[in-house]
Amino acid sequence: MKIVSTSYVNSPGYKDPQKWLQRISFYTGLLEQLGTQYEVESIEQINYKGIIKKKSVTYHFLNFNQKKLWFPFALHRYIKKLSPDIVFVNGFVFPFQIIQLRKTLGKGVKIIVLHRAEKSFRGIKR
Repeated sequence: MKIVSTSYVNSPGYKDPQKWLQRISFYTGLLEQLGTQYEVESIEQINYKGIIKKKSVTYHFLNFNQKKLWFPFALHRYIKKLSPDIVFVNGFVFPFQIIQLRKTLGKGVKIIVLHRAEKSFRGIKR
C-alpha cells in the first residue's frame, strides 16, 4: 500500500530541506512509523526542488512559487503519477482543493484530511 502526504501551503522562506524536516519533525515521526509497514511519500512545498529519502519516507520537494494553491492542477497530477492508495491532506481549510483532488484521483483512492485545530475556511458562504 502506498501513502502520500501533502499540503496546499507553500513555505518559500525555507530553502534547506533538512531544516524544513527538523521544523516539521513533530509530524514526520508519524510518517516514519507508517513507513515501517507501507511505502510512504511526502510532498513538501518550500523554496527547493528535489527528492530526499530519510529513514523510511521519500520526501518530494516542489516549489510552485505561490503562497496558496487555489487551482493546484500540477500538484494533483504529480500526486496521481505517484499512484497512491491513500492521500493524507494536512489542513481542513482547503475544501475546494480537496474536491479538485478527488476529481483528479477518482473514487479508488482514499483521502484522509488531517485536522489540527486550525481555523476553518472563511470563504464562499452561498
